[in-house]
Amino acid sequence: MNITNFNRRNGYSKEKFQELFGEHAGYGLLGSGLLPAFEYDKEKHKRTNNIIGRYMDMYFQGLGVQRVKFPKDFTADEIEDMTTLKLINPQACVVNNNVYVKADGVE
Repeated sequence: MNITNFNRRNGYSKEKFQELFGEHAGYGLLGSGLLPAFEYDKEKHKRTNNIIGRYMDMYFQGLGVQRVKFPKDFTADEIEDMTTLKLINPQACVVNNNVYVKADGVE
């Protein structure tokens, strides 16, 4: 995926996810389970110990592995490793050539 043209700080959007990923479903990579997403204190420029979400790695064919952020209460109890998943309300943003993805859940 060439993201050079997407190097902007416009925040998360559904349109950005569509531009980068299209209608791709991904494969959930749950070998290490869900990882905590910690709050970032912008004033102190460091991570806090407050968990604000959960991360799951997903593989998108032709696009590679992407870490996806979900709400704090998201669980993967019903999901098997390498299951094809479609994201609910996926959004993406690009900052300094890094792609960030978040979603409300999976189907």
